[in-house]
Amino acid sequence: TPEETNPNFVKKLKKWKVDSHQLVNTIYRLTENTRIQARAATEIYEQLQYVEERGWQKEDEKVFSEAVEKLRRLAVFGYEVAKAQEDEAREETTKALKLPYSLKHMESSPKGDKKYVFDQDFV
Repeated sequence: TPEETNPNFVKKLKKWKVDSHQLVNTIYRLTENTRIQARAATEIYEQLQYVEERGWQKEDEKVFSEAVEKLRRLAVFGYEVAKAQEDEAREETTKALKLPYSLKHMESSPKGDKKYVFDQDFV
């Protein structure tokens, strides 16, 4: 479930000054993670497209099984990267709002298609 900043913290977060170098490096890191996923997806697509264009043959079972395993690993990687990015965003939010470090683990429960950084009971 995607996270977003609790609405009552937005105004205070907008006042926080960010080191441009840190921000740019974060964007580059996110871009690299996206490229890794795109490369893997492209490789799987090309394998399956080759099988489709040529027509299914007995030896394609192995190609198909390998593609399924690659898709599984790609999905796991994507979810792990997203979780790490959310953790980093929560840590930066905690730092910007000058909250105690122990509060960074107070995640909220999903409501709809998103959840807030901090539990509503805390807010």
